Amino acid sequence: LEIETNRDGETTVHGLISVEASSFEDVLNVWIQSLKARKQRLAEQNIDFEDYEANCHIISTLKIQSTNTTSGLTTLGKVQFVDLAGSDLVPRRSSGKKVSTPESVGVESEWKFANRSIATFSEVITARSQFHRSVPYRNATITHLLSDSLEADT
Repeated sequence: LEIETNRDGETTVHGLISVEASSFEDVLNVWIQSLKARKQRLAEQNIDFEDYEANCHIISTLKIQSTNTTSGLTTLGKVQFVDLAGSDLVPRRSSGKKVSTPESVGVESEWKFANRSIATFSEVITARSQFHRSVPYRNATITHLLSDSLEADT
């Protein structure tokens, strides 16, 4: 993906589309259509769907515009849903579930990719929590894409 930050400070991804939706049903329909299109594209390229899923992040962004009918004031908001590749491989202290390891996952490169990506995400969170002047948002695509959701008082 080719990403950049524009003059307004917004991170943009070249080739992505924006779809207007006015109801939950519209959002759900777009989501279902996009998943079907992705699965079809992977099949056409002879890429195993499960392998692809294990190695890819999913970020869904909902930009919401609400207008107060009394005052006419418009409010803008954004909600991002993120599924990190390999996040199911990271041990959870509170769960009693068996933890996956590189050996149980089967492919060490998948583990390394997921671990590196999550480690970069962790570096950003650590830098933010310790009030560092320099936060490494651009060290990974995932943190660059989520930078506006990770900065300021979020």
